[in-house]
Amino acid sequence: MSKSNGKTVSLWDDLPALAKLGAKEKLRGVTPTKLRNNEVLRAVILVGGYSATGRLCGHTPRAAMKWVKEKRLPRTEATGETQYAAIMAKANPAINEEALRKTAFRTRGKVKRVNEIGCPTYR
Repeated sequence: MSKSNGKTVSLWDDLPALAKLGAKEKLRGVTPTKLRNNEVLRAVILVGGYSATGRLCGHTPRAAMKWVKEKRLPRTEATGETQYAAIMAKANPAINEEALRKTAFRTRGKVKRVNEIGCPTYR
């Protein structure tokens, strides 16, 4: 928590401070502009980087990089098969679990059709 203009602001919302923390974690190109619309990148920085996030969630650092690039958690988070948002929020209380979980519901592109169980297909 930091104070900005007399108000207490969590690190989740303090984008310049998060950008500095990202640079310290050696995540290249982290700017407040990139952090503004990427909740997954914010969470990765607060957890401690790609390696720490991958280890924490039982994946490789490359999987965490993919989540950041797509600006969303995997589909399994949306269906309840995994609890990555809860795991990351437990690792750092500054992480907004609800905002992070909502990223899993974003679609990757134009949905062409829905299969028989209601899942979108992209091909």
